[in-house]
Amino acid sequence: MTKAQACREHRLSASLVDRWQSQFRESGKESFSESASEETDHLRRIAQLEQALGQAHLEIKILRDALLKKGGRTGS
Repeated sequence: MTKAQACREHRLSASLVDRWQSQFRESGKESFSESASEETDHLRRIAQLEQALGQAHLEIKILRDALLKKGGRTGS
């Protein structure tokens, strides 16, 4: 697979792949070990934020429904 094919398939910029290649040439596998742990931390944080967002949406829906029911009762 060429670099261009890999970039298209994985939606990466060629400059990013060049930087990764350069880092690998300089430090070998160690150049990516920290990046992998950072990515894991980022994915964990994204999951936490998605959960918090879901909870906030649920709370908003409950409050909105309660307000609509209260408004409907007073208007009758």
